[in-house]
Amino acid sequence: MSRSCLSRLALCGSFAWMRLHLCVLAMLVGLSGGAVVLVADSEPVSAADDEEATDYCEIAADQPSVNVVMLLDASRSLEKTDPQDSRRDGLRAAITNLAALARNNPKVDISVAVDTFATRYQERYGWLNAVEAQQALVGQYGNITTLGRGRAGQFTDYGQAMNGVANRLRAAPLSDCNLLLWFTDGEHATEGTSSDISEREWQQLRDLCESPEMRDLKARNLYTVGVLLASPDQPDNSGPLRHLFGERPKDEGCTHELNGQISDDVNADALRDVLDELINELVYEVTTEESDLPNEPGGLPDDSEFHECASGDGTQESPCVFSFPLDPDHESFRVFVDMTFLGREISNPADVSFRLQSPSGERSNPVVAAAQIEEADANPYQPVLPFWFLSRRPYDSRWEIIGHQAAERLASAGNWEWDGEWKLLFWGDTDEASADARKVAAAVRTVTVDKPLAKDMKLNEAGTLIGFVENYPSDDYSSVELNLEPKDSPGEPIYSTRQYLKCKAQGACNPVPVSDDERRFEVARLFEEIVWWDSEEAGGNGEELQDAVVDRGPVLLEAVLSYEFHYGGINGYGADGERGKPLRWVRDIGRLSLDDLSGYLSGEREWQELSEWVESGEPPALPFDIELVSPPQEVSGDAVTFEVNVQPGHLPGVITVDGASKLIGAEISPVGYNTNANWSCGVPDKKEHPGGSFGNCDPIEVDLGLSEDSEVTVTLDFSIAPDPDLENLAFPASMTVPSPQEREELWREIERVARPRSELVESEPFLVDIATAGDKLAKFLPLLVVLVVLAALARLFVAWRLRPWHKLDNAEYVTKRLSLGDDSERASNEELEVDSCMALTARSAKGALADVTVSSSWLPLLAGGAPRLWATSTRGACIGPRGSHHSKGGQIGIIGPDLSGGWVVTTDGVEYRLVVWDFDDEADRSARIAEVEEIATEKLKRMRSNTQASDHDPDQKDDQPNTARDPFADSSDSDSSDSDSSDSDPFGDSSDPFDFPEDPFTKPSDPFQ
Repeated sequence: MSRSCLSRLALCGSFAWMRLHLCVLAMLVGLSGGAVVLVADSEPVSAADDEEATDYCEIAADQPSVNVVMLLDASRSLEKTDPQDSRRDGLRAAITNLAALARNNPKVDISVAVDTFATRYQERYGWLNAVEAQQALVGQYGNITTLGRGRAGQFTDYGQAMNGVANRLRAAPLSDCNLLLWFTDGEHATEGTSSDISEREWQQLRDLCESPEMRDLKARNLYTVGVLLASPDQPDNSGPLRHLFGERPKDEGCTHELNGQISDDVNADALRDVLDELINELVYEVTTEESDLPNEPGGLPDDSEFHECASGDGTQESPCVFSFPLDPDHESFRVFVDMTFLGREISNPADVSFRLQSPSGERSNPVVAAAQIEEADANPYQPVLPFWFLSRRPYDSRWEIIGHQAAERLASAGNWEWDGEWKLLFWGDTDEASADARKVAAAVRTVTVDKPLAKDMKLNEAGTLIGFVENYPSDDYSSVELNLEPKDSPGEPIYSTRQYLKCKAQGACNPVPVSDDERRFEVARLFEEIVWWDSEEAGGNGEELQDAVVDRGPVLLEAVLSYEFHYGGINGYGADGERGKPLRWVRDIGRLSLDDLSGYLSGEREWQELSEWVESGEPPALPFDIELVSPPQEVSGDAVTFEVNVQPGHLPGVITVDGASKLIGAEISPVGYNTNANWSCGVPDKKEHPGGSFGNCDPIEVDLGLSEDSEVTVTLDFSIAPDPDLENLAFPASMTVPSPQEREELWREIERVARPRSELVESEPFLVDIATAGDKLAKFLPLLVVLVVLAALARLFVAWRLRPWHKLDNAEYVTKRLSLGDDSERASNEELEVDSCMALTARSAKGALADVTVSSSWLPLLAGGAPRLWATSTRGACIGPRGSHHSKGGQIGIIGPDLSGGWVVTTDGVEYRLVVWDFDDEADRSARIAEVEEIATEKLKRMRSNTQASDHDPDQKDDQPNTARDPFADSSDSDSSDSDSSDSDPFGDSSDPFDFPEDPFTKPSDPFQ
């Protein structure tokens, strides 16, 4: 019985937790396989032919739970009906399998209660979780199934049984699925009769069927499987039990009959039929998830959805095809072939044949199941050659094909495949069999199991390796081992003869449970374990690990999972194809690159070097041999600055100044040092500064406080202390510390040799020269004279460089007569006189145009003034924008600081001529002349008026500047395109280029005449 039950449980385990309740039902029915014996009565298995178990037992997706009551008859009549105590074995198998279901389906809560009854009902165990129930009942099965003694065990009262179950379920966890497994011999005997049931006992049963307790059981979604315990040499007393199930009405029957069935036939085929009924009518009608049945997530098709094969017609020449994919992530698979097609009976299931086809197109022999093998000791699983998948026929109407990647070990390398699209080919030799083959192909289901995978492998801050094995091998596997294998960068084992990492502590590398399909593993102080594994103590040579890191890059840590299993049951196939020998399977399931191992090994060397240095005591721990570099650099009269050089020690340190003193003759006195008196210098260790003397300390400034020349020796009092972070510097994070005790001992030694100390350092004697005020003047006067001369030369150079003016854009100039608006003036409508080639350019000092000579002068720049441009005429008066004054050479008109865009008026005493130069183009000429003409006319009129007012004094100067805008004083047309930084006035405001201060260099006559 136990093997039969476990074989059914294996099928149940292939489905998702949504189908769990159906597997429980199948298991409960299967339990009776070894507990009942053949009886003559062939009653129907269930009287409720139009009812199904799922109508009364459904598992809610939001609160998946199942309540199971195990009720055992303890009346003394079982001494004859169950002399082998099969109820004990059935109870043990049921509890064991329920616990296995609970472990494999952690999302579902399976609660169990175990009770007995005879004259009265006795609650024995529960409610307990199925796993807890298994633990609590170890060694208790015999006590539970012990029969009652005296009056307590003489009678069998079904009223007590049903009332007790009703009370039990009232206290049960809330669930929509309640199951009752009831072991009894069918009697209801309250008056001591066992062969016949009295009328009074029948009335008790009728009253029980009318009772509130039975009404509650009817409405509680309770599904009951009665296991009838009977013996062939005893009369059949199952009438009362069948009456409660509605199978044998007595008069009007049972009003509130039990939902469920009675298993009363020991025939193995009949039990398989019961199991088939449960699976066919229940399992495939439950809503499934896509991950459970990936080919048809909605379940098997109904009549309206059924279609003929997409390819093939079910004949041997053109078989009907069902495809399923396999890839390297699949550890194994199961294919279930349903020959009943959801109750639509196939005419001749035995006439349907099928075979496997690999992704490359190779076909297997027709699949042969164990039921067709004649040998009595044949393995239930038979190989499907040449692929070495296995097949069996677990039930009359079902086939099962299983495959595992380990089948590669059994098949030759040339014809074994896994990855790709696999196909099942169905056919029949007759038209009827071909039609059945098409129906069978529509009812195929596959379940795949993913291979184990190491995920989230990482090192935490403490150096502990942590990882998880997903899809950890189930209880079907044995000798499960997780090993860690160090490899070099190309992927080769560092040690070919001792591949796996060996931890110092036993079990340190073993995984620990997390959940049923996942394991967590960790290795504390992983790098230390790897270094130990490489050492001679652990079997290495202390060199291979270092060579792998240095020569071949980062070391890889491979997670390797190995396990054994019987491929095809206990009598399955081993590595050499031997039956009964376990097959061992080894696979790499994940890797981690140990990029920091190189630094860790370097830290290992640091640890060794530090330990050896502590033992030797050389060189000194902290900085030593402090030197004040001579001679000092003098900063001021009585202050000097010293550069400091220090020899680094084995460990870093900090030096500070505690005090300073000076020695003059035989007198020693303290002096000040640095204005803030907090000079310090951090000196690195010898490894960080291997070049010898460390000279990057800040200079030390000492205030000597002297008033006269002296020969001085300065002494500084230094304090040398370890770096405040010395412990972390001495023990970097990468450094291996063999044990906390060894680290503590070494740290005590480091503290001892690195104690703070003081050191007096004297400078070489040096002479300090205190300078007086007269000395300073004599020293700095020549320098002052040189600076003044240089400034004058610089001023002259700047003035000379600024002498060029804005150059002419156009060398043409125009002469036009001016009309003052009186009768004495000649008409001025004659044509313009246009000439060109004005001689004055950007750097020329003088040039002529018409009867005017234009001259430039840069000497005013020396006095910070603006440059000058003059226009003089020898023929007569010359009037510029600022007016004119007389000179020996003629009248002088002041034109302005720019050569470009200029104009001037000349007169011979009879008429006035306007001279304008530097036009952009011919179109611009007339507009500019008209604008200037108006300004010049107004200026002439005002000058004539002023002349008349001053009694025609020829020397009278027009001191009132014209306020009319000079169109050439700030003309963007004439200045913008050619001006540069040298054209601006560096000495004054040039907003009005004609408003100059008095020029000290101006003479009565033109200096260039």
